[in-house]
Amino acid sequence: MNKLFDALKNKETVSEVNLSGSFWKNNKRNFIIASFFNIIMVLIALGFQETLRIMVDIKMGKDLVIVVVVVVILIALSFPSYRFYSKYRAIFVAKAIRQYKNTITDKIMEKGIGTFKSESTSTYVSGLTNDCTVIEENILLAIFEVSGMILSGLGAIFLMMKNSVLLTIVALMFSVLPLVYSIISGKKLTPIEERVSVKNTNYVKIVQEALNGFPVIKSFQAEKKIIELIGDENNALEDIKEERIFLQKFIELLGGISGMITQQGVLIFGAVLILLGKKATGGILVESVLLLGMVFGPVFELPVWYSKFTAAKGLIHKMEDALSNDSKGAMVDFSTDTFCTHNKGIKLENVNYSYDGEKTVLNRFSYFFEKNKSYAIVGASGCGKSTLLHLLLAEMNDYTGSILYDENELSQINREFLYDIVSTIQQSVFVFNASIKNNITMFGDYSREKINRVVQMSGLSDLVAVNGLDYMCGENGSNLSGGEKQRISIARALLRNSKVLLVDEATASLDAQTSSMVLNSILDLEKMTRIIVTHDLDENCLKKFDEIVTLKNGTVLEAGSFDELMAAKGYFYSLYTVSH
Repeated sequence: MNKLFDALKNKETVSEVNLSGSFWKNNKRNFIIASFFNIIMVLIALGFQETLRIMVDIKMGKDLVIVVVVVVILIALSFPSYRFYSKYRAIFVAKAIRQYKNTITDKIMEKGIGTFKSESTSTYVSGLTNDCTVIEENILLAIFEVSGMILSGLGAIFLMMKNSVLLTIVALMFSVLPLVYSIISGKKLTPIEERVSVKNTNYVKIVQEALNGFPVIKSFQAEKKIIELIGDENNALEDIKEERIFLQKFIELLGGISGMITQQGVLIFGAVLILLGKKATGGILVESVLLLGMVFGPVFELPVWYSKFTAAKGLIHKMEDALSNDSKGAMVDFSTDTFCTHNKGIKLENVNYSYDGEKTVLNRFSYFFEKNKSYAIVGASGCGKSTLLHLLLAEMNDYTGSILYDENELSQINREFLYDIVSTIQQSVFVFNASIKNNITMFGDYSREKINRVVQMSGLSDLVAVNGLDYMCGENGSNLSGGEKQRISIARALLRNSKVLLVDEATASLDAQTSSMVLNSILDLEKMTRIIVTHDLDENCLKKFDEIVTLKNGTVLEAGSFDELMAAKGYFYSLYTVSH
């Protein structure tokens, strides 16, 4: 336990997120090797330009043979250089993106259990899919392309200056105006790229909502309206992408036109130098025109790339902000040294909670849940039953009052220690596209004896007898009925054999016989505190609880055994009478 505590103390908290660092972790060697061969390729390209000048100017004979040999050597070097460059660039980019995604996943898993009650999942879906493609293209791959262009441009200017300073100055003068316009246009691209990201997130969000709510859409015959809403977001996304494409292509067109004008100007000016007998030759003139292409690459591409780079960097910052968000105070706190124990029970004193800051869901709620007893939480809809369980599970900690596990305040307890002793069975069940066994064990290692025990207790025996534990459940349990998915959720919680079990309407989707069997299995568990929210006021089941806690308007109105509450003929008596 001490080792675990030490590891948690040294672990980076969720609020300190640096995703850019994940690109370079154990990846610098691949970057250096790829960069080295990128430089070699630039030198080879410049070498070809220089040999072309020499070939144009020299006469037939020994010098030509030497040039041909040099060209052959350059060609021989270019193939392995390109191969190694491509290989290590691919290794670097793949590893960088893999580590980036893994870091995001790790940080998401560090968030609190109630995170996605207040946060949208679309930010993370977009960040792990479309945004990663943008980051890969506009940062990771572009690093090599841009560095290659810059080195080529500088090398080209050096060779041009070596051949003719005057001709180089004229060529650079022709480049000034296009460069200024390119920078201005590139700056306009930055906000457009950012708007594309926002619109893409909105589009992903509306599509997600439509798919998640598909049964509701169909049952209310709202297909046309949903198609219209999705279409509006799609149109908004494609409109801004159209604006981006237009500006990018316009900058490219400007570069092409400027390049042709500059080439013609250099050709004319060079021809004049040759006619005037200045230090210029046909080879120098041809090489200068070709080298201009290397100079114009950075001139027109760098402003555009910088706008894309800035927008892609913004996507990284957006994800860092999302991972650092703690809107409900439910983020995992690794810095706390408070453990979670359950030797006496759980005590709530004057707990108040509100979702919107106005309507109070729990109002001065006070109660003590004694260790190893069973409690039924009952009351009308909206009285705070489920909210109580959410708070006990630390899904939110922006409450007032105190919630104590023994003497430890819940808001100060390290969440990993809390989840060591608390399990939950929710009304809403998620099933992975994996086997029944893996869904029950949550991919953990448990003995076959323990698995068989919870299969029987949760009512899964018939399903397993027919299909086996390796039966694939399908995406979100598409191969299972609602009741079968709920039984898997129950089996999960029972398998952990935690000290505290929180159950929120877990048997609502089960038939009466299975519901009674599962509830009896839970109530028969020993050495476990069971707090069960239920709407089913069945006398036989309720009599098995140690206490029934009746809530009204967010507070405990009365509590006791079934017989005691019925004899008192208070609020519980009314609920029970109406339900029957």
